[in-house]
Amino acid sequence: MKNVTIQVDDATLRAASVRASREGTRLEDVLRDALVDYARATDDAARFMSALRATIADVQVPTAGRRWSRDELHER
Repeated sequence: MKNVTIQVDDATLRAASVRASREGTRLEDVLRDALVDYARATDDAARFMSALRATIADVQVPTAGRRWSRDELHER
């Protein structure tokens, strides 16, 4: 594992430490979990978008060869 140094104002650090203590955890664990979530979010979003594009490409909508005009599509 690597060590990371960050700069945080005193009030924020104190408040975060108090909250972590109240929740029965360490601030180090909170920060590590936040970084893991942050890193995974990008991967999860990419996988989701890839699956969504594949699903959209596979969708077959029966139109019987009909093409609608923009006005027809937006009629209410």
